[in-house]
Amino acid sequence: MNGEQLAHAYAIAKVLGAELSLDEFEKKYSQYYEETINELNSRPVELAKTKVMPRTF
Repeated sequence: MNGEQLAHAYAIAKVLGAELSLDEFEKKYSQYYEETINELNSRPVELAKTKVMPRTF
């Protein structure tokens, strides 16, 4: 995450009432981000289903 993205996420957290220092926020954000990515990656991916249709032209 670059500085601009971190500043944006931190500002939102502060608006929502977070009382963490920037260092604490960055650690928590990284932890929650990794947990969420791991959870999403562990879920099966449902593939799209299609139908073959006759060509109309």
